[in-house]
Amino acid sequence: MIRLAIGDVGSAGADLALVLRDLRSAQVVALVEADQDRKSEIADQLDIGVAAGDWNQLFESHADEFDAVVSFSQSMIFGEFIERAVERDKHMLVNGPIDPKTAAALAKPTGTNYIMVTWPLRMMPYQQAVRQSLDAGQLGLPGLVRVHHWNSTLGQPADDDSLTRLVVHEVDVVCWLFDAWPALVYATAMRTGDLNTSQGVQIHLGFPGGGMALIDCVNRPTSESPPYFSLSMIGSQGAAYADDHHNINLLLNEQGVSGLAVDQGRLHCRTQLEDFVSAISDGRKMEDSVSDSRRAMAVVAAIEAAASSGGAYRLQGGDYEPC
Repeated sequence: MIRLAIGDVGSAGADLALVLRDLRSAQVVALVEADQDRKSEIADQLDIGVAAGDWNQLFESHADEFDAVVSFSQSMIFGEFIERAVERDKHMLVNGPIDPKTAAALAKPTGTNYIMVTWPLRMMPYQQAVRQSLDAGQLGLPGLVRVHHWNSTLGQPADDDSLTRLVVHEVDVVCWLFDAWPALVYATAMRTGDLNTSQGVQIHLGFPGGGMALIDCVNRPTSESPPYFSLSMIGSQGAAYADDHHNINLLLNEQGVSGLAVDQGRLHCRTQLEDFVSAISDGRKMEDSVSDSRRAMAVVAAIEAAASSGGAYRLQGGDYEPC
């Protein structure tokens, strides 16, 4: 049984408690939460005996009482938390994206611990269905992927409207589906008076072999329009469409017609947690999610440069340079 310490759950605590209670091969034994009322509520729901106000306090007083740490923080900079976990050889699950400096540090061998950077958008059931069809060879090779995200604020703080936050999850999904770095990056941003504040962006990514992706993200308050996400893929042998409508997506294949419920709340968290826990229990190799995070952040940096300069950027020796 893997002993988990969880933290930074924020307002999602009650929903996550339902997911965490049903985990197989793992038990939540420690909690980190700054808000006293929320800490008491989650600790009671999950019958957690150890609760601390911050990660430093937990590592100082209870480091031998858990095997793995799970942070649901939406901050890209984990700093001391990561360092303490690495020093103690703890398994780590953190939300992407992470800043390039942290990603570079985590890419180095750190012992026997498992490190997983997870991306909520790629864990959604409709994205998983497309990836499973791709892996099964039903779609052939990806040729064109189009992503549209209206109110693209997945997991970001309410006061953070940077271009990075606006598009990094969508960029990760596209690179994950192509399983490659884009060779060419071009973008046009719709901005307010502040150059660092983006209301929307249109992105064109060119991939090796002739594949391409078009990403359209628009940041609007939910009061103006309800959130909406859609993804379309045209492959060499088939096509797929997925969205987050609160209904049922139809799956059409040689077995007939079936349905996929997409309004599943926080259940995507169970997918990532079970993958993390089972990898540790089985001793199997994980996807290189740290490198995926470095890739997404590098592409977003090129997108920001292209949107500011009006020119395209090309991948050269691991870095993006102006064409």
